[in-house]
Amino acid sequence: MRFTKNGSSVDLDKAEKEVMAAIKAGVNYFDTAYVYAGNEAAVGEILDRNHCREQIYLATKLPHYLIKSVAGAEKMFQEELRRLKTDYIDYYLMHMLTDIPTWEKLKKIGMQDWIEEKLASGQIRNIGFSYHGNTEMFKQLVDACDWDFCQIQYNYIDTQVQAGDKGYELAAKMGVPMVIMQGRVHYYEGYPMSDVVLPTRLMGLLGAKKIILTNAAGGVNYNFKPGDFMLITDHITTAVPNPLIGENIDELGTRFPDMSEVYAPELQEKVRKAAEKLQVPLQEGVYMQFTGPSYETPAEIRMCRTWGGDAAGMSTACEAVAANHMGMKVCGISCITNLAAGMSKQKLDHKEVQETADRVSRQFKQLVTEVIKTI
Repeated sequence: MRFTKNGSSVDLDKAEKEVMAAIKAGVNYFDTAYVYAGNEAAVGEILDRNHCREQIYLATKLPHYLIKSVAGAEKMFQEELRRLKTDYIDYYLMHMLTDIPTWEKLKKIGMQDWIEEKLASGQIRNIGFSYHGNTEMFKQLVDACDWDFCQIQYNYIDTQVQAGDKGYELAAKMGVPMVIMQGRVHYYEGYPMSDVVLPTRLMGLLGAKKIILTNAAGGVNYNFKPGDFMLITDHITTAVPNPLIGENIDELGTRFPDMSEVYAPELQEKVRKAAEKLQVPLQEGVYMQFTGPSYETPAEIRMCRTWGGDAAGMSTACEAVAANHMGMKVCGISCITNLAAGMSKQKLDHKEVQETADRVSRQFKQLVTEVIKTI
């Protein structure tokens, strides 16, 4: 659960209305995380202000990838209790625990004993983990500890990715409850750029070496038409804040990373070969990210074209910068869903975007799947 931001802070008044409306409607499980900037403190303030902590189940997550000792975990946990203005957590998760080696490392520093102590004391009522890996590793993790529950990300378009149907069925068979999540964070939703690129960084911290980024985009190049796929060969991010602004996190990458080849040439070649094999027409070009949520003006599109842009959208490039900063190899593919503003007499409409995306979704899935097989 991430709240709308007002500037760099959570819009507390709006968040309070949303939470209280949800509680009134019968929602009783609220999930947040240590790394969701400002969200734990907002939840705590709202529950305290409205005297409704006992009416709901509270879930939050420990960023195990940021701790090196039990003392570090304890420090974060106590900070979470202070932020949430509570003395216990109903459902506590190891955030993005995605493989056995990571769990073994946590056990070596004493985390399993720490968890058992917290459960015995009542400060943690139920222990679990959130998961984003494959089915086989999910099976091993479920067996690795006496978990009370887990959260998986379930993709309704492709139910075989990550834990998928098999993982869901396994957890159900073992009586392990789970929460299913979906969605993507955009800068135009009010989140700081650090939150927008957080999932990318978490994947890198978990060991991902390559990443495929996809999006729906408006065609700026007059040779493009709705339904085309464009291999991203470069990007322009001048219109959005750079995700690397601020104090550099040395563990992630260098202060001034090179951006000469954000999109790995070897991955570009794999996309070309996959498209050729499937006989899928493939355009190539430069993607420019704008902030959104409003569509670009005709003047902005002319500027984009003058600067060398071939497609425009509201995501992806910032994630590519964050991934490149961490040394990940990046691949990007756009689905051209419409012609950008000023290129036709037709006004832009999100319905058109959705209709085009739906029309070519099967072919797009085939292309991405074929690329994945080769990397």
